Amino acid sequence: MSLNISGFLRGLMRKLLAVCAIIACLAWSGCGEPGPWQIEAGASTVVFSDRTPNDDFLELNALVLRAGEDCIAFCTVDAMGVGSRLIDEVDERLSQVGSAIGRDNLMIAASHTHSGGFHGIQEGLVHEMVLGTFSQEKLDQAADLVAQVVMDAEQALQPARFYLGEGSAPEFNSNRAFFDGFADPAMVVLYIESLDSEPLAWLINYAAHPTILYADNAPRPGRDFPGGLASTLRDESGLELPVLFVNAAAGNVQPEPPDAPSYTQQAFQMGQGLAEIAIGIIDGQEAQSMARLRHETRVRPLPMAISGSLIPTQTAVWEFGLGDSVFLSMPGEACSQVGRALREFARKNGAGTVLLCGYVNDYLGYHPDESEYFLASYESMMCMYGPLMTCWYIESHFGDDRLPWDCSGILAANRKVFERAIGEGQADRQIIEAAWAEEFAKLTDESEVIGMHIRAFAARMDMKGLSDEERALLMGIAEGADIAFDIVMLLQYQGNLDYL
Repeated sequence: MSLNISGFLRGLMRKLLAVCAIIACLAWSGCGEPGPWQIEAGASTVVFSDRTPNDDFLELNALVLRAGEDCIAFCTVDAMGVGSRLIDEVDERLSQVGSAIGRDNLMIAASHTHSGGFHGIQEGLVHEMVLGTFSQEKLDQAADLVAQVVMDAEQALQPARFYLGEGSAPEFNSNRAFFDGFADPAMVVLYIESLDSEPLAWLINYAAHPTILYADNAPRPGRDFPGGLASTLRDESGLELPVLFVNAAAGNVQPEPPDAPSYTQQAFQMGQGLAEIAIGIIDGQEAQSMARLRHETRVRPLPMAISGSLIPTQTAVWEFGLGDSVFLSMPGEACSQVGRALREFARKNGAGTVLLCGYVNDYLGYHPDESEYFLASYESMMCMYGPLMTCWYIESHFGDDRLPWDCSGILAANRKVFERAIGEGQADRQIIEAAWAEEFAKLTDESEVIGMHIRAFAARMDMKGLSDEERALLMGIAEGADIAFDIVMLLQYQGNLDYL
């Protein structure tokens, strides 16, 4: 009996190819290595005001992306801010209908328009100062609307491709705290279309306060420049497609609209100019239809505050990934310097395009870096959590195992002073706590705690002549004593402590 070697080898080769095909199919279906997968996208818009024309409607816009078994979702709202209770209420509604979207993979981003809606949707001192007196009815209405627009977007999922690019629009913003200070000019644009080239959605990430209409003190609602942005992009496509404006690190960034006869026209023309830049950015990009998605949520303790438990003591941050691009949430008004440090740190750690997503899933006031914290600015006065918010953001997004003190210029230049002061603060912790307890006992009700915060700000202003070395020393004392920096600053100023 003779052996047909060539036939045997051909048969063996066919079997090996079949096995390889099965392995490839298993990998493609999620049983092997992850993706990249075909991107699916769905988007939707819900109008929640009856204003006309188009650019004055108050809207919610949602975008859902799916690749393999992973989903991420964005919902933008024409509002000053959103609170942490909203994401919890929305999560409950979405889980009841079996949605793949929930608390862990949804970013709800307020545009921060000062002429928007969603007032009174969060309890608490800081939230009610900004968002209005809490109403459960208003929270329920807001949660219903967000859940609806997200579900509509999820139901619209279809195979899609995307274009992602970054450009610059320095002519439309400036730093309002420093005349010649840094204002992040970056614009990141995500454009989604079907495989048949039908436009599906835009997502625009750019830093500027939507306060043009607010300057007019108009009692009517309005989208501000995000309205003109959306109208222009919709006119370009000929479709009423969803346009998501995700504000970036805009805490100290004001809009710079073109000159026009009215505030309404200024807002529209600024949005129009931003839309033209966004279109130009996308025109230079290649379409992508395959990608990996990822999402991660971290619950993080907040820095100690002089207001104690009257304000939130923890929050969460979200990180989404689309290929090598990352979306980093910021639960409040991070200032430009904080955003720049966060973006640079992300890039050093392998990120491609970085989208800074401000006013997402919570609102915790202003977050300047330490250089602005010691200056007489509105942002400094409205910061509740001390001078090291840059370090907090980097720690929160990139892990506890890193001690990113180098992100603080003051601490990087005075590391030895800071580290020695930590030890001194640890040794003096009981002394500092006793001095603070004596001061706190003088307060007659909770409202006076806010007065204490203002006194601490006044102390920083009166002590603005401190050197960076002295500031590093006080920051180290606070860190070592595990107490709010403003408490140490105030006690030092009043003479209760003597470290300088």
